[in-house]
Amino acid sequence: MNTINEQQRLHHTVVNVATAVSGKNDEAFLHQLTAHMAEALFAEVGFIALLDKQDPDIAHTLTLYVNGQHQKNFAYYLPGVPCHKVMVEHECIVHEGAAIMLPAETNGALSWVNGYVGRRLDDSHGQPMGLIGVMFKKPLSDVNIVRNVLQIFAARTASELERQQDEARIRQLAFCDPGTQLPNRAAFMHHLEHVLTNHKPSRTALLLLDLNHFKEINDTAGHDLGDLVIKTIAGRLSASLNTGEFLARLGGDEFIVICPAAGEVNALATAQRLCDSIEPPIVVEQHSFQISVGIGISLYPKHAITPLELLKRSDIAMYQAKRAKRAICIFEPWMERVVSEQLHIAKRLTAAIAGSRLSLHFQPQVDLHSGKLIGAEALCRWYDEELGNVSPGKFIPIAEERGMIVALGHWVIEEACRQLAEWHHKGQDMPGQLAINIAAAQFEEDDLVTHLLNSCSHFDIPPSKLSLEITESGIMDNPEKAISMTEVLKSKGLGLSIDDFGTGYSSLAYLKRFSADKIKIDISFVRDMLISDNDRVIVATIIAMANTLGMGTIAEGIEHQAQASALLSMGCSQAQGYYFDQPLTAEKFAQCWLS
Repeated sequence: MNTINEQQRLHHTVVNVATAVSGKNDEAFLHQLTAHMAEALFAEVGFIALLDKQDPDIAHTLTLYVNGQHQKNFAYYLPGVPCHKVMVEHECIVHEGAAIMLPAETNGALSWVNGYVGRRLDDSHGQPMGLIGVMFKKPLSDVNIVRNVLQIFAARTASELERQQDEARIRQLAFCDPGTQLPNRAAFMHHLEHVLTNHKPSRTALLLLDLNHFKEINDTAGHDLGDLVIKTIAGRLSASLNTGEFLARLGGDEFIVICPAAGEVNALATAQRLCDSIEPPIVVEQHSFQISVGIGISLYPKHAITPLELLKRSDIAMYQAKRAKRAICIFEPWMERVVSEQLHIAKRLTAAIAGSRLSLHFQPQVDLHSGKLIGAEALCRWYDEELGNVSPGKFIPIAEERGMIVALGHWVIEEACRQLAEWHHKGQDMPGQLAINIAAAQFEEDDLVTHLLNSCSHFDIPPSKLSLEITESGIMDNPEKAISMTEVLKSKGLGLSIDDFGTGYSSLAYLKRFSADKIKIDISFVRDMLISDNDRVIVATIIAMANTLGMGTIAEGIEHQAQASALLSMGCSQAQGYYFDQPLTAEKFAQCWLS
């Protein structure tokens, strides 16, 4: 072969490498590159192989051309074959008789091969990725051109493979949830749009899942353990899916499932399977967790025809499932109206909190022996110019659900301190303590103690003039933190009482450690205690237990004398309710009770 022919062949090869780059996807590029390489070198066989990610002694062909025809890819064992020498020495040349050295996995299909030239493919850090090679029917004599050309192709192939790997990593970051390896929100939206646009199904169901009270696991056991629980749940949900169903993690404790060609019956069946899959306790690092879920279902095209609207309606249905304490809920149009109304209330409530357009009313607390005032409870009220008087039973849950309860609680603390100071300056000091309700979410805030004490200091109010009421369930959200925080507050002189006692599931061990002064007997037991033996026994038990724990009791919801007398005879000496007075404005309360 003369020099001119060698230069022409080399030039032709470089042109072919450049040609293979344009307008091709990843797979087509590698196929074209391999075909050009074999053609340029007049080789009967051309191939590219990648090392197995788990076992470096195994390689997988990415492209394989024999006599110009693309062949099916296969995996083969490296030790003992020329390809293994390539991986060790960067290059291997077999001039003649290569067929007897080829992998057994070729099953004799290349028994006619004589010459073999292979070169290792390294990434930009010099680490081996695989190899590229050619084989010839005839024995090899002068291999310089083959080596030089193969080096060009090896460099181009290694660059392309590394680019593909980088793109795969980018896609992984963009479309895969790192904690569960499930598709993420972006991948879900892309898939849903593809299903609705390209397949144009007659029907499809969307199931949005939200784990109940998962935040408590993160708060009590830590986020690392919480991540392991989420990973376990993802595995269970995946295992429960039928063929064709698509599961993604939207983020946090939310998952979503696409059920193609599913109507209401099939969607409900899938939802039940998902619920059943996570019902057994989840055990992670000697911790056992009982998890439940709320699932909202929307149906295409019945409820929506676009991906975003379909997702919105499944979210509304899931929200309704949680509010109704149900596991599964299918979207209905009225739900959207309720959510819209709540969003409107939430928007106006946010402005009312920011503009201090709320007010406190005060309900007296009395000593049952003397009938004298021993304190009061501050109760938040809201009058809106558009909405009128909004019931606390309506706006307090919205504040809790929409993350506004901490801001509302801060306003109540400041307003309570301001009002106590105003009464003091007018010579109308209130006896006892002013009770204010503290939401469980406020106990999660590290600045609660600081805010309370700063408010007392700002208005020159002794902390001992305030008493905090926290619900029984609020204590149990994060008992250790609640206990630690209340110990600090008690040391500063604030009073503490457990509100709505008997309606939750608290541990007596925690109650004993919780530095409360008194237990508040819930209105639900007081209301019927004279006609219900069960309620009367519950009230008597609460009073006896409080005495055992060294706490006082105060009953709420007293509406007539008979209830007051019965409570007094059972050992409860403090009460509040409409029998004594309704919640009053600050001015009216001062006139009636502080004069």
